[in-house]
Amino acid sequence: MPGRWTAAAYTCLMVALTVAEPVVVSLTVHDHVQLDRVTGTSAERHGSLIPPGTTPVRLAAGTYVFRTTADAQVQLDTGAPVQVSAVPLSDDKDKWPDPLPAATNPLPAARGDGPPDHVPTLTVLR
Repeated sequence: MPGRWTAAAYTCLMVALTVAEPVVVSLTVHDHVQLDRVTGTSAERHGSLIPPGTTPVRLAAGTYVFRTTADAQVQLDTGAPVQVSAVPLSDDKDKWPDPLPAATNPLPAARGDGPPDHVPTLTVLR
């Protein structure tokens, strides 16, 4: 269909920090992110939103997670007892049924018309 706009597919990056003992880490992000502390089977907010740029964050022992739609960087002191992992997540979190065929539905697919435009990356510096 000429002139039809397309939905941009996106992927966010979920980053997990497993901290063995209290430490200060520097997080560099390009969008506002919320750092959550995992508590059993749920999570609770850890501080306020982290603004774009580099922010030092004091963490007690535990597991922390955040999501970002842009590249991120975690800077640790050498030997810091922190394990960092990241998993890209696609935009299909809601698991809604597939939309009607394009002939009967004027809107683009909710999940985007193609692969993600950008898959965020994580850099860990020690």
